[in-house]
Amino acid sequence: CLLAEENQDDHVDTSSPVDQETRERLELRSKVKISDILRGVERGRVSPEIREYQSACNAGSDEIPFDLFEIEERAVTPAPASGTGVNVQRIVPAVFAMSAAGMLGIQMPRVQSGTPSWLRITTNQSAGFKSKGADATATAGALTPISTTPHRLSARLEITIEAAAEVGIGTFEAMLRSNLMMVLSDTLDKSLLRGDGSGDTIEGIISEVGAPTAESTTDTWALARAKMVALTDGIWARSLKDVSLMAGVDTMQHFDGLYPLAASNEVYPRQSLSENLKGILMDYQSSANMPAAASNVQTAIYCRKGRPSEQLAVCPRWSEISITDIYSGSASGTTSYSLHVLIGDVLILQPSAYGTLSFKLA
Repeated sequence: CLLAEENQDDHVDTSSPVDQETRERLELRSKVKISDILRGVERGRVSPEIREYQSACNAGSDEIPFDLFEIEERAVTPAPASGTGVNVQRIVPAVFAMSAAGMLGIQMPRVQSGTPSWLRITTNQSAGFKSKGADATATAGALTPISTTPHRLSARLEITIEAAAEVGIGTFEAMLRSNLMMVLSDTLDKSLLRGDGSGDTIEGIISEVGAPTAESTTDTWALARAKMVALTDGIWARSLKDVSLMAGVDTMQHFDGLYPLAASNEVYPRQSLSENLKGILMDYQSSANMPAAASNVQTAIYCRKGRPSEQLAVCPRWSEISITDIYSGSASGTTSYSLHVLIGDVLILQPSAYGTLSFKLA
């Protein structure tokens, strides 16, 4: 028996422009809860709104759309060791780094059972001018398949009836479940950035693109900015306004305080490197989920996004399963919540759109 309670309301962000199809899907999302889907599946009948949202997300009638997992969680936690019985006002949620997938152009399409494969043109054909009456010569192109297999990302929460009774606030269970989902989402984001594919983990974008050679010279304002200027290629980035840079926190802090050398004809106030990059790049951000600096050297990722109609990278997903089990632990008064997501490696469809950089901070 699958039962779930999901009390967290979805928040629709309307701060950025979206097309009509996306706006309608977001409006549907605000009306759909995971608990409603699970109850509908149990009864064998879901509401028209749920079915419409599932269809918009390419999910089956017995599946939970992946978009709903961005604001939820599952985990196991006892009541606080002290302070039980007091008048608890609210549970303060934990806060995690925002996902970097969107900024880096990583899409997460739903795929059907089987191994998904994309064919990438890796050798172009040729063209050339010919003299009068001369034949055109055909040249062979090449298509290279890229694929991935599913990896299971799981989280589990167990709550005893004693813990729920002792904590003194009715949203205890719902908040823990929400936190579990956020932990799972944060784990996924870390893997999208720096997963190395070892064991059961997925291969992330840095591993797929290739880690940079560690910088051996401490970056000055001029040296670091020169690395940015070199990213314009005329195809994927016709100017620096087509480039997004995801840096580590240490790199961002270093750039915040990095200024050009003073010159006799310089107009003050001088501009930090971070201020300068915000003005010349499409996007410039940091994430706590980027690899940590090692020996004062840290990796950054850039994405050339000058071809908005092209799909740059994908991380396919098969299905998401949320299970509430009140029976297995019934003898001890324990309820468990399990969440499983099947996802693949990050696949780079357009290798020329991505790259990594290394900065030496001291």
